[in-house]
Amino acid sequence: MRTYIWRNEETTGLEYAEVEELSDKIHVNSTIINGSPSAYKADYFFLLTKQWEVVNIRVIIAASGRRLHLRKKGEKWLDADKKELPELTGAIDVDISATPFSNTLPIKRLSWETGHKKEFEMVYIELPSLQLQKLTQYYTLQEKTERGFTFTYECNDYQTKIYMDEDGFVISYPGVFTRCV
Repeated sequence: MRTYIWRNEETTGLEYAEVEELSDKIHVNSTIINGSPSAYKADYFFLLTKQWEVVNIRVIIAASGRRLHLRKKGEKWLDADKKELPELTGAIDVDISATPFSNTLPIKRLSWETGHKKEFEMVYIELPSLQLQKLTQYYTLQEKTERGFTFTYECNDYQTKIYMDEDGFVISYPGVFTRCV
């Protein structure tokens, strides 16, 4: 099991994540503590295939008791009641607003060549509201070194560099997240 701690530079928060790669699946358990603009604690749990594809995700907001449970079935997403969410159809990965772990999913899932931009349809989960939407995001591998990778990340009008370690986990997302451990 690997442990990661990230500091949220935008909202004075921290995240503690445990990633456990088993022979046939990957478990991710994480707790996010956010200080501002609205303080909250969120726990999320991913079940992934060995290829880093999302099987299901659960998110719990502690103080409010709000919960979200999504399951992926082929190209479709189902809620906790197994009701199809057609607005999310076609999305492959999940992006939770308050964690850099989300960036790991498309990075680990695919092979990368320097300079090639890749497009991803993402299920975006806003915290702490748990509102869902499908977003298009882009990643471009800019540089590979012995210490890791530099990617350009784009979504709507936003663009930044993301620095990943050799295993595909965020080291620095400038001005947003920095890994402590």
